[in-house]
Amino acid sequence: MVIHVTGPSEEKVNQAKSEFRGSCAKAPNEENIKLLLGEEWGINDLNIILLSSNPHTYTYSIMKPKANKFTEIIIRVMLPVDPYFKTQAEVSSIEWVRKYTSLPVPKVLNFDPTGTTQVGLEWIVLECFQGQALPVVAEAGEVNWTMVSKEKQRSLIRHLVAFYSTTFDHQLSAIGNLYMGHATGTQEEDDKIGVIVSPEFYLDNQKYDLSRGPFRNSAEWLKTRLDMKQKGCLAIPDTNVALKAKCIIDRLERLRGRLFDSTLFEPTVLTNYEVKPDSIIMNHNRLVGVQGWEHTSALPLWKGCELPRFLQGVARTKDPHESDYLDEEGQWLMGAREDFTKHILQWHRTLLQKMFLDEMSHRCPQWTAIYNSPITRLRKDYDIAVSFCDNEATQVAIEKWLYTVESGLENIRLQDPAKSHADISSLGFTIRSLQDRIYDSTNVSDTARHPATGPESHIWNIS
Repeated sequence: MVIHVTGPSEEKVNQAKSEFRGSCAKAPNEENIKLLLGEEWGINDLNIILLSSNPHTYTYSIMKPKANKFTEIIIRVMLPVDPYFKTQAEVSSIEWVRKYTSLPVPKVLNFDPTGTTQVGLEWIVLECFQGQALPVVAEAGEVNWTMVSKEKQRSLIRHLVAFYSTTFDHQLSAIGNLYMGHATGTQEEDDKIGVIVSPEFYLDNQKYDLSRGPFRNSAEWLKTRLDMKQKGCLAIPDTNVALKAKCIIDRLERLRGRLFDSTLFEPTVLTNYEVKPDSIIMNHNRLVGVQGWEHTSALPLWKGCELPRFLQGVARTKDPHESDYLDEEGQWLMGAREDFTKHILQWHRTLLQKMFLDEMSHRCPQWTAIYNSPITRLRKDYDIAVSFCDNEATQVAIEKWLYTVESGLENIRLQDPAKSHADISSLGFTIRSLQDRIYDSTNVSDTARHPATGPESHIWNIS
């Protein structure tokens, strides 16, 4: 399969910019949604239920009459944060996954990327999966794997491994979003990589008139993101956060050339950031559907070769024992009861992390090699630094990470002054990652008397 790189027509870009209004201040009109679907189905009285909402999208459930019974369908109504592109990209991502992978995703029943119907906004109508989402313990921020049968866990991991392997085998040719000809209603046969659709590139950042791709490589993509951060700092130049961010941006600019090649045409993989626990629908010990394809982009291999989000996190390398959380008199240590519950869930997630990576190493060893590569670790840290360089809560951690990397580069230079661009990938294993630094600054509680945790790379050490 060949995926061509394309940019949108100038007319379409200008139209989208002129229509851009930012996030709506109010929810979509539910009566207009009922009117739209009622006319299509020939029924006057429809029951509509709001399932979820965010600054980009409202998701509703509606019962559709069919053969003397009702079938539940989903309608997603898009707020005008990124007219045309956001809807087209989501539909194309779903259709691509249906076409090339075995992962069960919802069928697109109808969609409107123009916002010209009674609803007044863009929308997508999808089939609804019958089943239960993965249970979550909100206080711990973890899936409650103790309530998910081993058979369901194995089914989920097998499906995800097959999906990640297939996307790796069907690599794309640029960084951006996928636009499939048949999905978007055009006459073009080839699928295309076009402008990127992500909150980082729309909302307030559209006013900066910077490129949204497609990008040839990581260097171009990251440079544009740094340019957006720089312009954001110029808008509020006299604050301490902005001044510190500008210094960080300057240091990241100097480091970019050591980590990323600006001359390459870089392969990418389709990457879904939205696979969250409530997106995973299970029924009868098997995976029946994966929802949530709102921000699915073609991203570089170092970014795309990543654990599913709900499997990410600190590795607990030892099965927690209650006795480690009790004092000499057998009473819970301060805060230990809550920690014990959280750590049990982390332990179960760590086992699934290992299961996933074991399966991936057999199914697609190239994927695992990229995931485990020290240069991948450095690049992921750099990506985090770009995203959060203007965040006061993470700036200190980013500065410490940059100092460590810069010191490591200087040591490499002194060891062999003749090599101006010596291999620096070893730094990925010898320095403490930025992800761990930020995690430790927010992980405020671990009351176990013998804690056994580590970064994701420690999952091989579980006992």
